[in-house]
Amino acid sequence: MVIIAVDDEWMALEHAVSVICAAAPGAEVHAFRNAEAAMRYAKAHVIHVAFLDIHMPKVGGLELAQQLKAQFPEINLIFATGYTRYMPEAFRLRASGYLLKPLAEESVQEELENLRNPVLASLRQAPIYVQTFGNFEIFVHGKSVHFSRKKAKECLAYLIDRNGANVETAELSAILWDASENSHSLQKQVQTVISCMLRALREAGAEEIIRK
Repeated sequence: MVIIAVDDEWMALEHAVSVICAAAPGAEVHAFRNAEAAMRYAKAHVIHVAFLDIHMPKVGGLELAQQLKAQFPEINLIFATGYTRYMPEAFRLRASGYLLKPLAEESVQEELENLRNPVLASLRQAPIYVQTFGNFEIFVHGKSVHFSRKKAKECLAYLIDRNGANVETAELSAILWDASENSHSLQKQVQTVISCMLRALREAGAEEIIRK
């Protein structure tokens, strides 16, 4: 699960990230001091949950929520603010939650356990299409997944060809590098390739197709 927290106040943002990480230890959490930085990240990455402050300079939390909703219709918006008067506007945006500062771990955990759009369910429903004839490509929501390393893409292609069978690191090194010896340096390269592959799938919202 990928979570972002946006707040222009550094101490509030630092506290929010600390609480979110404690409430969801397996989540990937990113912090931003303004809406512009958050939207730059959103244009290149999948986001499942957004904790948003409302009072921010230039672009406030409500406007940012609209922009994120346009990018990710199934995103879970949780407002974290010191004011109750914006609650009607927040829920008109189909917000998943509305929390008052300072955030408490129990409240954040409760919100994450009762999301409007459950993350695991949305991931299972994500249309994933793999092209195996001609050039190998994987598409999520019609968008091609980008791999920063060619070997990472080759690794995924091999795993798909194995059709769910277990694959050991030594086998991957032999396939990807045509190597007869599984040296320590080669094992490290395989782990780097695997990490790169998982990161690309995670950012596309398709990490669940791999069992590691």
